[in-house]
Amino acid sequence: PDVQAAWREFLEAEQNVKIARSGYLPKVDVTASSSLVRRNYGLDQSYVSNEARISVTQMLYDGFFTSSEVKRLESAKKVRFLELLNQVEQISLEVATAYSDVLLYRELLLVAEDNLKTHVDVYKQIEKSAAAGVARRADLEQISGRLYLAESNVMTEQSNLHDVSSRFLRLTGFRPPAELEPVDNLINAEIPLSMEESLLEAYKRNPGFLAAWYNVNSTNYGIDSAKSRYHPTLNLVGSYGSQSRDEAGLDNTQTEGQIGLQFSYNLYNGGADRASIRAALAVTDQAKDLRDKSCRDVRQTVQIAYNDIRNLDRQIPALNEHRLSSSRVRTAYLDQFKIGDRTLLDLLDSENEAYESGRAYTEAVFTQYKAILRLMAGSGELAEYLTVTRDEFDLTEAIRLSEAV
Repeated sequence: PDVQAAWREFLEAEQNVKIARSGYLPKVDVTASSSLVRRNYGLDQSYVSNEARISVTQMLYDGFFTSSEVKRLESAKKVRFLELLNQVEQISLEVATAYSDVLLYRELLLVAEDNLKTHVDVYKQIEKSAAAGVARRADLEQISGRLYLAESNVMTEQSNLHDVSSRFLRLTGFRPPAELEPVDNLINAEIPLSMEESLLEAYKRNPGFLAAWYNVNSTNYGIDSAKSRYHPTLNLVGSYGSQSRDEAGLDNTQTEGQIGLQFSYNLYNGGADRASIRAALAVTDQAKDLRDKSCRDVRQTVQIAYNDIRNLDRQIPALNEHRLSSSRVRTAYLDQFKIGDRTLLDLLDSENEAYESGRAYTEAVFTQYKAILRLMAGSGELAEYLTVTRDEFDLTEAIRLSEAV
């Protein structure tokens, strides 16, 4: 719905340009009337009067109001289209992030369920030993507490998975399928070598930033439109009319045609013209502020995403080694516990570390995926990378203008 709303705004902007261009074309008006006239003088005090007139008005000069409005609305049309592309990028980011989160919490749920299964196995073993009088009652209480915690972890991951699945449903209109393509098969984009390169690409392609840039141009033309009020208007006007009166039984039809120039120059308008110019200047200043804000927002988004990607490049291998090491320790401790070389506390601590390390590794991998998504969306490349269908639009002029930033 958000993309559709942005599309409707673009269609409206297209029609606004056509409305402005109509100022170059002549205007044709036809008027007609039929009335019953009653009076207290003349031969007939009651008669029918019929009138018809056609007039044509062609604007010759309006202080460049029409041309300024056409330029303003053409720039506004580009702004609306760039805002549409920006909406597509943002929705693409939201959907891709939701897709990634569904996979993430499915993975975390599996990790939590595996952790619960291990706790259940150990609990059954301790319970059997305690019943036989081999294990201490404190061990049974300890494993019971850890078992409840493992069950709580599973319920937490189930709740998280439900929430992200609902978000996916809201964005796409359907629930996530049971089988989803792994994210690493979908996100294999080439990351720029430097942050400066990423920023340059973002300033050239980010549709939100380019929309803010074009909006400044649009408001500048709005100033020209306001200044046109200080100029006179000159129109070419032609008309032809006919009037007939059924008076005294005679044919009283009269016709009249005229053509000429109509000149108008407003000398005083109560200060409205000056106020209009000041209002247009304020709108332009506001557009520049929003452009600067958009520039800073893009820079922040790209810098944070790029930094997250590079940091996780270094962290993920270490987290993976910790995960593998913790898994090996857990397996060894379980074997040693069975022969009495390890205490229950040692086994539970190793199990908890394996669970936390597996969870940390999985979260780090998906966090990097989502940072890549944010970087691509900030650079205006995500929708194209995901092959989201959209109309082609020539950004050459927008890129040229953005290079001045």
